[in-house]
Amino acid sequence: MDSKNEPVHHRFLRLFADLLALFCTLLLLLPNPRWIFWGAKIPEIQGNGHEHLILFSVLTFFVLLSRPARSVFYWTFLLIVYAVTTEILQIPIPYRTFDWLDVSEDAWGIMIGLVVVLLCRGVFSSRSPHVTDRNVTDRNTE
Repeated sequence: MDSKNEPVHHRFLRLFADLLALFCTLLLLLPNPRWIFWGAKIPEIQGNGHEHLILFSVLTFFVLLSRPARSVFYWTFLLIVYAVTTEILQIPIPYRTFDWLDVSEDAWGIMIGLVVVLLCRGVFSSRSPHVTDRNVTDRNTE
């Protein structure tokens, strides 16, 4: 679909997804991202608080929802590359480390976001197998 013919809410959703990706990149690559929250006292999380899982689930949901359905797996692949790249880029950054657990949580988050988007599109799509033209015409003739 041409972006000029695209509905306004699709453009806003895509803009939101792109801004969310930028925000996630800042969170993942800044040495101390607390300044983003205006210096709020955010406690240090010791151990694994599943931040990567939540972050990538939300990011994947909005990125995939804002893109055409036919390109879902292409964007999923790009999100996996993005996740691995941001982890590798953390190696030289002070107070950041490369961690395989983070990469696995990124991947699980991407899978969760993908499944949720596929379920939403399957259930709420007008081309869903649950709603067919025959069912609609059968209801109208009764």
